[in-house]
Amino acid sequence: MRGSWSGRRTGWTGTLVVAALAGGALASPGSGTQPGCWEKGIERAGTGGSPGLANTTIEPGADWEREASRLVRFADLRPMCDPARREALRLAARYYGFAGDYERAAEAAFRAGEQGRLTGHLTEAAEAFITAGTYALEAGDRDCAERAARQAALLAESPLLAPAQRIAIRGRADSLLETAG
Repeated sequence: MRGSWSGRRTGWTGTLVVAALAGGALASPGSGTQPGCWEKGIERAGTGGSPGLANTTIEPGADWEREASRLVRFADLRPMCDPARREALRLAARYYGFAGDYERAAEAAFRAGEQGRLTGHLTEAAEAFITAGTYALEAGDRDCAERAARQAALLAESPLLAPAQRIAIRGRADSLLETAG
């Protein structure tokens, strides 16, 4: 059997690989409280469908930060060429953002962008840099936002990207530069 096409398409496979490599489920701590959050399916998959997690009351922000810190530690232990490293940093940025810690969210997203650039995942790297810039703006760090936008714009110049990808990345990077400037 070739594998689940829908799993590859939605990105669940990468997150489940991260969970398996980490030795447990990396379920989002409060995805039951985040409407439309795609991690809800992963949470159930990683816990055997336990309905208890959906009913758990959590302190806002505390669990998101703890999970994000755990993901960053996991990423630091992975080799540079491991795609799970990039995915862990991307998720950590998202979780820090949910917790409202935009400075650390920007830092984790920027690291995910650097990781993507180093491993040749240019579109994912550009997306991570744009995310880092957005979080940096939320944190009030215009210099970091501008630096992240410039990194994304540089990636848009790669001849390895399709013209449509270049246009999309440039548009988002220019919009971020305009907002930061």
